[in-house]
This record gives sequence, C-alpha cells and structure tokens, in this order.
Amino acid sequence: IFISFKLLFKIIVNLKLIFKKKFFIQDVYFLSLIEILNPKIVFTYIDNSSQFSKIAKYCRKKNIKFVALQNGMRHYWNIKNYMYKKKLVKNDINKDLYLPNYLCFSQFEKDQCLKLGIEVNNFKLVGSLRLSNFLIEKENKNLQKNFDICLISDYGAWHDQFDGLRLDIFDQVQNGYLKLIKWTIKYAIDNNLKFIFAFKRFKNSPELKTERNFYEKNLSPPEYNYIINNSSINEESNIYGSYYTCFKSKLNIAKTSTLLRELFVSNNKIFSCNLTGSDLFNYPIQGICSLNNCSSSEFNKRIDEILSLSETQYFSKFKDNKNYLVNQSDPKKVIELIKKEIT
Repeated sequence: IFISFKLLFKIIVNLKLIFKKKFFIQDVYFLSLIEILNPKIVFTYIDNSSQFSKIAKYCRKKNIKFVALQNGMRHYWNIKNYMYKKKLVKNDINKDLYLPNYLCFSQFEKDQCLKLGIEVNNFKLVGSLRLSNFLIEKENKNLQKNFDICLISDYGAWHDQFDGLRLDIFDQVQNGYLKLIKWTIKYAIDNNLKFIFAFKRFKNSPELKTERNFYEKNLSPPEYNYIINNSSINEESNIYGSYYTCFKSKLNIAKTSTLLRELFVSNNKIFSCNLTGSDLFNYPIQGICSLNNCSSSEFNKRIDEILSLSETQYFSKFKDNKNYLVNQSDPKKVIELIKKEIT
C-alpha cells in the first residue's frame, strides 16, 4: 500500500463515493491513486473486475484511457442474466459492467456483450494473450500426441454466487459435469486408451486440495484413483502445464474450460459435451465438436467419430466459424494488436 499526505487528502475527499456511488474503501483508494498519478492509460487483465468498471465509469470525463484485456471465457455473464430473468436476484449485475476499451478474444464476446447489455465503447478482437505466450514458448519444441484423450477439469465452473445466491439448478448442473467425467473415464478404460486428466489448480495450493477433495467425494474409489494415477498438475515453475498436456493429446474433452476455445483455434481436436440438462451450458459452436444432453451410447459414438478423423478432416467441418471463439492464433499478431492499444 502506497500512502502520502497528498493521497490521504484525496482519499478523504473521495470517501463520499462510498455513500453516493456504492464504492468500497479499496475502490476509493485506487481511484484516488489514479487521480494523483493521472496516467494516460489504466490497464487491467481482470476484464470481469467490478472495481475496474466502477472507476472507469466515474472517470468517463477524464482524459484517461481505460483498457481491459480478456483473460478467460465469461460464461458466468449468461448465468447472471439467467438469475435476473428468473428473479433470483434483484438487479441485473451485468448492467454494472463498463469496459471503455475491451480487448477481447473474438466476435463471440462482442455478440455476447451486445446481447446481455454490457456497456462497451470500443471492441478490439485480439485473441488470447495466454495462448500466444504459450505458443511462443513451445515454438521450437516438437510435441508428440502421447495421449488419446485429455479430460480437462472444469471444477468450479458452476460455483459462482450472486447476491449470496447460487444457481437454482446447482445440483443438476454439478451432476451433469460429474456424469461427463464418469463417461469419459469408462470410455477410455473400455477402449484401452491413453488417458490424462488435467487438474485446474496449482500444485501444493489449497485450491488444488479442495479440487481433489471434490472429486474424491463425488467419484467412486476406482474412478478417483484412475484420474489421480493418470493426471497432470500445473506448477508455479511451469504455468503452461495444462497447455502442454492438451497439445500432446489427440482429443481434449471438457464442458466450459477456456482451454477448449484456445485449443480449437490452434488446430487441436476438442469435444464439449453438455449433460447438465440446461441450455445455459451449450457450447457456442455446434457440430461435431459439441453434443448436448445425449445418451451414453451417443457420447461414445461421437468420440469414435472424432478419433477416426484426421485433424484436417475434423477442421474441414468448421471452415466458416473456426475463429468465432478466438479471433486468431498467430501469437505475434495477437501481441502486436495488444501493444498497439496500450502504447
């Protein structure tokens, strides 16, 4: 925390915003700091930050450019909208968001914001910075497809709460995710395939312990032991562990993971299967890459079909919308587009 007499005075002046604009004390601190620094640009990689939106909205008339760079899919904006329409929450929380300059993944985010009434002044479709950094790191590495199936952990994707409330179909959605895991494990075992489970959280973190406890509690002992014995875990020293695991797999399966979109634009075969019984969790692109509320036999048949296709054959089915979810995968172009907006 930085403090000075000048900043302290500015904070005292801005304390009124706690009552007038629903600011918190931390919002007041950052606003006061920004006003003193008077920067040309305020930049965030937390594009879903309500704090950033509040301060950007308050500073509309100041000569400061506020820029937000997307760092993950924003599926929960749809859940917010659903909860408001169902009158589970009083306010449409999406209306509180304000992104003056949004450097987003793709046209999908633009369509999503316009549909949900999220206020954005200027869209720039740039792609994924995290994917770009990974592609640069692996540039001279020849990654072999060592695994037949990678199942990506979606743990926590349905846990968001709004006004202290969670999704009214929480158990239904959670059971759908668990069914996907169980069916994938069974398919891999029955077909004697090389399987890998990509955990979401970092090694030795409390979050990973919680994630593992969830699977231990909700899977049978043989299922849990199977994913533990055939898994990869991200490490602080290798933040791209999941990317390496997925790029070394012939097929990547999940429901809502951002990785699915990044893998797809990078010419890796994916399969998103929604078994929740809710359209809220349908994948944005339909076709061979996605399936909703199917039977186990339909699930198995779709994986058979995808695995039988070469990457060329698979992606020939998406000529028109391959880049709809991530604008491009050329890392140098992505980084240059971002630099252009913040320099």
